[in-house]
Amino acid sequence: MLDALQHKAHSNVGGFTLKSKSVMVRYRSSVPISEAAMSIECSHEKTIRAVRPSARGCEECLKTGSKWVHLRLCRTCGHVGCCDDSPNRHASKHFHATGHPIIEGYDPPEGWGWCYIDEVLLDLTDRATPQLGPIPRYY
Repeated sequence: MLDALQHKAHSNVGGFTLKSKSVMVRYRSSVPISEAAMSIECSHEKTIRAVRPSARGCEECLKTGSKWVHLRLCRTCGHVGCCDDSPNRHASKHFHATGHPIIEGYDPPEGWGWCYIDEVLLDLTDRATPQLGPIPRYY
């Protein structure tokens, strides 16, 4: 789901719009774009920290030998987990276990984030987390 949102948001197709430089929001067909853009914000953006990634792949998948599709980086603590298209969905599991609200697309750093609580995309192009080194591909 996040990958589809990210693709549509970056290509400005499928009813997405940029609220400001920092927040991308979903367009709701019954609400004009300008009104939707003004009414949805991320209340957790101030929790974003500069973090050091916990691993060069999904932390849990590396331990178990599992495969992932894409990686997500917790912008509260640096945990690296796999996306919701991956079999184990470790990034979402990390959010539910910790309450850390914001992840970053991380393989390679993609310049966007997602707030699980407010369900909005964030523009992180000016504060993307650099990789520690090459990331293995498992799909």
